Amino acid sequence: VIAGYPWITGIRGFHEILNYSFHYGIPTTNYVVIRDLQAFEKLDPTLIEQMHVLLRDGYIELGVHTHYHRYLGKDFAGDEEDLEQSKIYLERRFNTTVFGMRGQYLTLVGNNAAMHATTLQKLNYTYFSNLGDFIILNGVASLGPNFFLVSDWDVTVLEEMINNNRHVLTLDHPWNLAYKEITVDGEIYLEEDVKRLRHFRRAVLTSINTGGVFVQAQELIEYLKKQQKTSSKSL
Repeated sequence: VIAGYPWITGIRGFHEILNYSFHYGIPTTNYVVIRDLQAFEKLDPTLIEQMHVLLRDGYIELGVHTHYHRYLGKDFAGDEEDLEQSKIYLERRFNTTVFGMRGQYLTLVGNNAAMHATTLQKLNYTYFSNLGDFIILNGVASLGPNFFLVSDWDVTVLEEMINNNRHVLTLDHPWNLAYKEITVDGEIYLEEDVKRLRHFRRAVLTSINTGGVFVQAQELIEYLKKQQKTSSKSL
């Protein structure tokens, strides 16, 4: 049992996620907290080296999850600066383009989706992953997960969703892939749980066997935009 959420526990889960791209060519989108990334690099430089390779080969997309896992909506100027600088940092550090971001626990700049989208457009983001439905707000797309692997354990539900929906987005937190959170005397601890790793692998295989095609968030959004235009023309 480990107290709190030490970075070493996140490294294990992040390696697991990257390995699906590295070994099997499955594309993923990773929303990064800059502070955590810098800690990961000090503790396990091979993780960052692997990210460079996967980005170069187009297997992963990087998105912003703020610099310090910041709760948005409390300080507009601070939120804007964080989102701007986090995007710049990732793009320069990894020689890539950052299209999207995800706010902590669905928090929004100004606590308002329209204001949030306007701010992101100003900072050259094209989407944010917060809401469940695909919508366009002030020129910025919004799309969020509808299946949470860290808490939804019935993969038959995932199978049904793939069969009955045009897309399914999952949310997977690296800290929760190999550890479960427990509370002892009011304090949070992480306890190793190999069942979670097996569940994650089972969900990936179920998606493939059901006919699901893995894509990155930006690719999905471009596809949905085209579908939306086609539907509008046919009306």
